[in-house]
Amino acid sequence: MNSMGSPVKQAKRIVLLDSFRGLAIFGILMVNLPLMYQPVTSSLLAEKVQIWPF
Repeated sequence: MNSMGSPVKQAKRIVLLDSFRGLAIFGILMVNLPLMYQPVTSSLLAEKVQIWPF
């Protein structure tokens, strides 16, 4: 088995890079939160995107 798919050892991890990745995921979550708690049939989504075929 090649080492491309195996996890990286703790000593070889770059902490700053892991922090940036965590901040990026948090940012994506914050941007998507307003859409996650709105109902699917809200007027904002209904005008721009046809979600349901009927």
